Amino acid sequence: LSRGLGDVYKRQGHKEAKKNLAIMYGEWEKYDKATTLFKELGMTDGNGMYYTAMYYKTEKQYDKAEKIYRKMIAKGDGNGYFGLGQMYEDEFKKKKEAEEFYKKGAEMGEMKSAFTIGDKYFDKDKWEESIKYFKIAAEKGNVKAMFNVGLAYKIIGNRTGKYKEAKEWFQKAAENGSEAAKKELKELEDYANNI
Repeated sequence: LSRGLGDVYKRQGHKEAKKNLAIMYGEWEKYDKATTLFKELGMTDGNGMYYTAMYYKTEKQYDKAEKIYRKMIAKGDGNGYFGLGQMYEDEFKKKKEAEEFYKKGAEMGEMKSAFTIGDKYFDKDKWEESIKYFKIAAEKGNVKAMFNVGLAYKIIGNRTGKYKEAKEWFQKAAENGSEAAKKELKELEDYANNI
């Protein structure tokens, strides 16, 4: 249905609908169509640049994709760091460089970079570092990041016996719809009652 409506709006020339269709194409990984629409709209920054770079990446034109990501960064768009991080990690298998890109994106407040680097530190059992980056994503409304902050604090609490921060972050995640956080809160409550 949304594809059909998008095509109708596209033919009728509705700019906002055309922009939304371009974003949808990008989310559906139809980067060639997204790029065409963004160019028609004259959108050469933000989503337009990001999905154009993704198109070049899928076409294995990595030099063009990297150039666009770097332009995004020069314009202050942290999504460029996320795109470079993905490309260096997935295509070039350069994990160390990818992590540096994710860190820089996170420092700019870019949510996907912050979550990704937080997740990498979590997988390495580096709880404090993971908390630092997950909090950036959580402040942008990422519920999974809120939950992961709580989980990292819970793991630290298992060593210290202090669960206050874990409870606070699980509560935030639960208030934003996380069923897993609700279960963790119940476990912490049951644990406290059995001490």
